Amino acid sequence: MSKILTIVIPSYNAEKTINSTLLSLDYQCGKYFNVLIIDDGSAQPIQPYIQPWIERYPSIIKCIRVKNNNWGGCVNYAIKHVSTKFLKILDSDDTFFVDHMNSYLQHLQSLAKTKVDTVITSFSIKNLKTGSLMKRRYNLKKKIVYTSFDNLRFNKILSMHAFTWSLSLLKKIQPLPIKIPYTDNLLVFRTILFSKNVVLLPNHIFVYNYNFGDVNQSMSWEKTVKNLPKLKHIYHAMFQSPISNLGYKRTKLLIASIKQMFYLIILIISLDNDIYDWQRKQQFNQELNFIEPYIKDKNITKKIKSGYLRIINRRSIPLVIRINKFVLLTSQVGFLKMFKMQYKENKYEKIRA
Repeated sequence: MSKILTIVIPSYNAEKTINSTLLSLDYQCGKYFNVLIIDDGSAQPIQPYIQPWIERYPSIIKCIRVKNNNWGGCVNYAIKHVSTKFLKILDSDDTFFVDHMNSYLQHLQSLAKTKVDTVITSFSIKNLKTGSLMKRRYNLKKKIVYTSFDNLRFNKILSMHAFTWSLSLLKKIQPLPIKIPYTDNLLVFRTILFSKNVVLLPNHIFVYNYNFGDVNQSMSWEKTVKNLPKLKHIYHAMFQSPISNLGYKRTKLLIASIKQMFYLIILIISLDNDIYDWQRKQQFNQELNFIEPYIKDKNITKKIKSGYLRIINRRSIPLVIRINKFVLLTSQVGFLKMFKMQYKENKYEKIRA
């Protein structure tokens, strides 16, 4: 029996977390999956830290060291070298639900001879600072659902943690940009754009556990501020994608992916209430400067800036701006043209310092 899945683990300086990641896999199901660890040019090679795992499961786990090209470069490498029907990406600081792996793999095995492009599963989000756990389900039913993105309507934004990709779909998608962060958002965008056949596994099958709140992660505040200028590349790649002749629901999902990126720029400072100082105000203004070309209504930008100034000035009781919704309009040729933001100045959420 040929294996159905390759679990790709992009790894960069992950010697403190990689063992927990590998420990979360069910190796009793090893006949169904491979693990490919891609060391993205870490300061210290990751292989010495995982050698016991490789020796214990030599037919399952392999490790390759490549030149540092960030997450997108690791995914591009995997697409070229993987041969299984499906591919799942597991970040080296996240984990799987070991108890659900067997069910997950059995479902994938049942899809081996189908033309499915994308498989969507439930996952959880864990806050490492507070220990809180949030569960995210996309399938409202306890049975498998065969559908397409033209027929799906989600109230939650799709993220890469929910996806299992067919290798045939990934080979059709343009290679991801290298040496820049947040390429996972672009991969989700292109997945929605190009997928024809989508399968939702039963909602009780949780596969992925996403950990956040660690300053060493790419999504930490410190690294987000540093990497924000590079987000322009992701935006341009999204804007240049033609979405004409697509169904309303698929277009809405594509817009939601871009909205998520916009949140990173507009809300990252507002939602982090740990530190409020003038340096951060200046950083926020710089971030708005490079996103302003995509916001046609300049009055909206002024409202965002003035609202943030009030947050900075009221240090005793920091406030979080609550933004109700985004409206994204598309032109007749299908390119995303305009961000329009509905912003209510009088709605704030008090947060104790």
